[in-house]
Amino acid sequence: MRSISTLILHFLVTIAVFAQEKPPQIGDDFASILAGDTVSVNVMANDWCMEGHTMKIMNVLQGQGGTCAWEDSTITYRSYFYFLGVDTVRYRLLDEVNGLLSDEGFFVITVQNRGRNALDINNIDATFNSYGYQFCTLPDNIPSFTVPKGSGRLTIFCYSLWLGGLDETGQLHIAGERYRISGTDFFPGPVSNTYLNKQFIDWNLVSRINREEIEYHRAHWWESGYEPIEAIRDWPAHGDVSLGQAEYLAPFFDRDGDGTYDPNLGDCPFMRGDQAIWNVYNDDLEPHTESDGERIGAEVQMLAYAFDCPDDSLFNNTIFIRYNIINRSGNAYHDFYLTSFTDVDLGYPWDDYVGCDTLLDYYYVYNADNDDETELLFGNTLGYGVSPPAQAVVWLNHPLSSFIATNNFNTIISDPGTPEGYYNIMNGLWRGGEPITYGGSGYGGEVPVKYQYPGDPLDPEQWSEVSAANNPDDR
Repeated sequence: MRSISTLILHFLVTIAVFAQEKPPQIGDDFASILAGDTVSVNVMANDWCMEGHTMKIMNVLQGQGGTCAWEDSTITYRSYFYFLGVDTVRYRLLDEVNGLLSDEGFFVITVQNRGRNALDINNIDATFNSYGYQFCTLPDNIPSFTVPKGSGRLTIFCYSLWLGGLDETGQLHIAGERYRISGTDFFPGPVSNTYLNKQFIDWNLVSRINREEIEYHRAHWWESGYEPIEAIRDWPAHGDVSLGQAEYLAPFFDRDGDGTYDPNLGDCPFMRGDQAIWNVYNDDLEPHTESDGERIGAEVQMLAYAFDCPDDSLFNNTIFIRYNIINRSGNAYHDFYLTSFTDVDLGYPWDDYVGCDTLLDYYYVYNADNDDETELLFGNTLGYGVSPPAQAVVWLNHPLSSFIATNNFNTIISDPGTPEGYYNIMNGLWRGGEPITYGGSGYGGEVPVKYQYPGDPLDPEQWSEVSAANNPDDR
């Protein structure tokens, strides 16, 4: 009986000693930042390890919305400037004495993104970004030009401006993006002499205002206790002249005429329509890695707006974009062109045709047949069904000087890949410099023209994708 008691005692002692060795315990950490900003947190400040032991960070896995680095007890997280939402960095701790690893811990970062906003006052819900790549959100290139609003059906995948011309020495300068996959040519904010990271974060900004908000402000700004809403209070009317930015940027109504925006004295944003979006971007911040073109020194000030007219089908299904494009460089450019690049996807994207109207200065996408199917294999793209609509892009104050429909299948009529290719397309040529020719696909014919598919699709005698009997596809 004595021997049995001794064995039991030894067993209990062994268990007690083993239970004392414990891995580190992690308490989750939380932070909130603006897109593009950086935050550093001592994640071990609220973690635990056994007395007399030390621990260190191990196995850090960054999330989808930014990059991270770590040193000693601190994890530093920097958000991508296009990310919006909640991101999570996962990590474990190692007890350096007993070698035990903790369970997985979480550093959770809420990223607020002022560089993304939407026009949504009428039948269209269209997302705008601070860097000029519109109607599509990064990093996953998710299209967001929805018509009708809330339907999940789309007519445009993405849209951006191309700019290009020659300086006094004949040097070509190009800024042009397609999908921001291979690189970037445009950046948030005004042209500056000095570019600071804080400025980049501050100007990752798309400002939205509604007419009723302005009317309320103008009627009440003078009342005791009144505070303007954030959109009016923070309207980006002025640049930082100490950094070489222009003094006047976003347009405003200057009630007292003193030249300074002060909403507490009755000043307010200037807008068009019933809802408006304003932002500014440039091609000057860094070398161009999408087009590989030389920088222009261009500042693009954009005012997009829409009207709340549910009984007017035209205004209810239209948004307007007004550009103020300023040469902030010391160069004098000539043969300078402005091009709108539009990847149109009318519902189901693989059955589309495109064309243009040279008299009314617009180009458009329409369905090749009378039934726009729903795609179930790739992305569950919703089609418009029977009798689908068409989508047009209209130039209101400049004539349409050319129209060309490229593809991204790496053929002779594909999208450009060099600065010269961009400039050729901007001049109404194929990327290799060959002219558009009348008839068929527009390539390799005998009669050079500047407009591809200018004919009425309902008239078989006019040149259109219908009369050319092209295969419907993504345009």
